[in-house]
Formats: sequence, structure tokens, C-alpha cells
Amino acid sequence: MKESITTCLNNLEMGEMQVHENLVLIPLRNEKNTASLFYITMTQALEEGVLKITEINEGGSIPSLKAVNKGQKGVVILDGEEVTGAKQNRILNITVFIPPQSDVILPVSCTEQGRWSYISEKFQDSEIIMSPDLRRKKMDSVRQTLLDNESYAGNQRKIWEEIRHMSEKTGVESNTDAMKDIYTSRRENLEKYCHSFSPLPGQKGILILINGRVAGLDYLSRAEALEKVFKKLINSYAMEALLQKDRKKEETKREQVEEFLKKARKTEEKTSQPPGQGDYHVFQGPDITGSALVVDDEVIHISFFESKDKNNQQ
Repeated sequence: MKESITTCLNNLEMGEMQVHENLVLIPLRNEKNTASLFYITMTQALEEGVLKITEINEGGSIPSLKAVNKGQKGVVILDGEEVTGAKQNRILNITVFIPPQSDVILPVSCTEQGRWSYISEKFQDSEIIMSPDLRRKKMDSVRQTLLDNESYAGNQRKIWEEIRHMSEKTGVESNTDAMKDIYTSRRENLEKYCHSFSPLPGQKGILILINGRVAGLDYLSRAEALEKVFKKLINSYAMEALLQKDRKKEETKREQVEEFLKKARKTEEKTSQPPGQGDYHVFQGPDITGSALVVDDEVIHISFFESKDKNNQQ
């Protein structure tokens, strides 16, 4: 594992546990790793009108979108973040750093199988990040395509299958099989989770447990960036918590969290050059999957997820 990523993981400081129903949040700080690279999130960039995301051309292409950053600051889009509009809704396959005054072709996957027609010229912020279990499965498939042919493509058929499974489990019908419709239908439940948590001063990450088991970790180098995507991340993990409400709940133990971080540091690593700027790292262990984006030796984003098989143990 790259030294800067190991150092970042070693320097994580855990705050007091926060709890709502079957979801536990542990705030993460990292005062030793100071951020020198300034950037804004996709949400900010779209709000300020400096980022434009469109189909790559009039005909479009399911696995690719075009992003143009007209601003003077870099823009970070997280893996699993969804955009809506144009010919169909998509999610980012990897975390991408778009330099100022540049355009990038984004590797994406479709989250709306039943539509392939324009409803707008450009994409909007969906305000959704894919649930951690689906992000992990997507991450596993992207890692495999990187190993096979240096591509950031995901397994599109598998993503559609997982969204249909989520729709069936929640009893939500969507005319276009859109993942967003599932989140919209559960907005009231998700809001209860969101209202129970808020970022602390200096907080840069979250580590989430569901039913007493580690679900995942997300870390950003800048506290203000985490604040901008905090609700999205909580919604993501809250959706997973809703899907797992019928499972056995176990006691939350700090030792389990420490073991999760220990396993993360021991994963096998594959490094590549992604669209935009920086190095993209994917990690794989016996029951853990992760990724990291590093720009100019600065860790911008880290995510790790426990495997589904591990979480299914009763």
C-alpha cells in the first residue's frame, strides 16, 4: 500500500459513537494529515455553475459522460455519486479529480435501465450516493476490469440486477427502474437517520456499523468537503440500514473497528492512472474491498467496505 495512504489510515482518530436505530456512526478526524490541495465537491460545482456534465455526444454512450470544469478550482466527484437527467441516470464508477479549466470523460454505470431518451441537455445532482453494498460490488467489478484490460468499466448487468433486487425488497415500483425512485419512496425513513447525525468541527470521515457490523468507511482530505457530501453519505448507509433491519443486531465493539482498519492496511493493491488528475488505487482482501484517489501524493478520498458474505454471518 502506498505510504501516504498507510499514513493516512494510521493517523485516523475516532470520535464518540453516534447511534440511530440499527446504524452506528463513528466520526473520523485526521489532524496530522493536513490538506494542501484545494478543491470543491460536485454538488458545490454544479450549484456554482462551473461544472457541466453531459452525454459524450448527441447519441450518448451508457458507460461514459463528459464533464467540463470551467472554474478555477479542482472538482472531486466520488465513486457512487449519482447524476440525473440527459438520456438516463448514472453513477460514477470511481472517484475523479477534475483539474481547473479542463474536461474529462467520466467512467459511469447506468442506474435507470428503462429510459434512453433525453429529458434535459445536462445532468443535475441526484443528491444520492449508491448504497455501500452496491458500491462494493461495483468496486469489485471495476477492479476486475482494471486487472483484465485497464478499463474502469463496471458490470452493468449486475448493477441493474442489484437495483431490481433493492426495488423488490423495498416494494417500490419504478416506471424506468430508476434507483433514485427507491430513495425517493423512502425519503421519510432516510430523513430520520439524517436528522440524527451531523458533522463535527474538523471531521473528515465516517465509519459506519449496521446491526453491530462494520459496513464501510469514507474519508475526505478536507473537512469542508465532507460537510458538503455528509447527508448524501448518511442517506447511502441509511438505505443499507433499512434493507438490513430484519437481520440480527449485535453489540457494537471498538475491537471490531480496529480489526477492520487493520485488514484495510493489509489489502493487495492495484494502481492506475484514472481520467482527470491523480493516481487511483483499488484494494482487495479476504473480506474487504477499498479504493483511494491520491493527487500529488495527497490522499483525497478513501473508501473501504466489508464484504457482503461477512455481513451475512449470523
